Amino acid sequence: MNAPANDLLRIEEAAQDSPRRTSVVDLRRAITRATLLIFCLQGIGYVLRYVTQIALARWMRPLEYGAYTYAIAWTTTLAGFAAIGTDDALVWLIPHYRARKEWSHIRGLMVTAMIVAIGSSTGLAAVSSFAASTWNSPDSAVLSLGFWLIPLFTLMSLQGQAMRALNRPVLNQILQTMARPFLILAGTAAVFWTTSGLTAMSTLKCVVVACAVVIAIQSTVTLRTLPIEVYRNQAEYAVRRWLRTASMFAVTGWSHLALAQADVLVVGYALGAEKAGIYNVAASTSVLVFVSMAAADALAAPVAAELHTQRRHSDLQAVASRAAHASFWPGLGVACLIFGFSGFALRLFGGAFVTGRSVLLILTVAEVLFLAFGSSASMLQMTGHHKDTARIVGLAAAANIVLNIALVPRFGMVGGALATAATMLGRQLCLHHVAVRELGIDTSIVYAITHRG
Repeated sequence: MNAPANDLLRIEEAAQDSPRRTSVVDLRRAITRATLLIFCLQGIGYVLRYVTQIALARWMRPLEYGAYTYAIAWTTTLAGFAAIGTDDALVWLIPHYRARKEWSHIRGLMVTAMIVAIGSSTGLAAVSSFAASTWNSPDSAVLSLGFWLIPLFTLMSLQGQAMRALNRPVLNQILQTMARPFLILAGTAAVFWTTSGLTAMSTLKCVVVACAVVIAIQSTVTLRTLPIEVYRNQAEYAVRRWLRTASMFAVTGWSHLALAQADVLVVGYALGAEKAGIYNVAASTSVLVFVSMAAADALAAPVAAELHTQRRHSDLQAVASRAAHASFWPGLGVACLIFGFSGFALRLFGGAFVTGRSVLLILTVAEVLFLAFGSSASMLQMTGHHKDTARIVGLAAAANIVLNIALVPRFGMVGGALATAATMLGRQLCLHHVAVRELGIDTSIVYAITHRG
């Protein structure tokens, strides 16, 4: 662990210390090794989440599991709206202010983000829960309780992004991808073995407890990680600028949510909660391909923001190319495993879930092609091109919703997978084009292979 820890420190120094610029080779090596550490942690976390999903699917009846999945999909979507982009804005603004040693603005930004997140998420949870309680649906009680997870999901995202911005991505990964699913698994196991069975309602209550524990730890770490200069200076506020920046991230974030959740929501609405559960299992399995990209982005995004502020273009391209290698090859390996063992993986959840195999294969192919173009969206956002990113991702999200509504009733779950795959790839192609045009940065694996120097 000492070597990866030193690599994380070297990355931070390379981005922050302009007179002591780390060489491009050292920066590449540091990012590769630190990304490998986060990839391993995320891999363990995804396996733990996968085991948790298998256990929940086995312990609950398919209809109960579908209702739980449907509630979580709605809650995740609305929590993304509640943050209003403040969580993602922290990843760009905190490194920006830290590079300029504007400690007062960091303090004011943290306070503002917390107030906005708590106020908006609580209000949205109250309205959504009341609306769900008035619905004439067998899932209304589950949805009503699930909506009160919105403030917890919002705070967890906010604190997690703050930890990323403060160069604590490893601990954030441990908390969100390992600690939370472990707590959910332990809680639901205790309920299952001490009661007559597991229901969607009891599972949601376990999720509440797990999220509360993670948020408490995140808050403690964030407060202790902030530079001492932040506490020594009075807070300064640039609320209008921050909200304007956050709004651009919000549009992008909401659009990403629409791309990620629209298929599950439309399948649940058109085909029922049970089909939504089957589709969600297939989609969640395919997402394993993205573990490496998430790991690379966790490190590269804050570094890219500071390198761009310091106008270090060649180092920025080096980071993008190294991130492309770190994302694509592990993702391709995972995709090959999915193709080889897709039926076996789905049967772990139960015989009914094997019907989602076509969905799994379609999404896996699309995600490998997505990885080939690299982290264009992250690179654009971290270099101030929020509007371009928001415009492209917003259009892709709208297209995804329209295509899902059009194809799911006609082609079932496969229609949802095709709609999602098409819009996912269309968005990535457009973002890659804009990154090359506006930044002169090529994030693709092809460029990374052909320009090793």
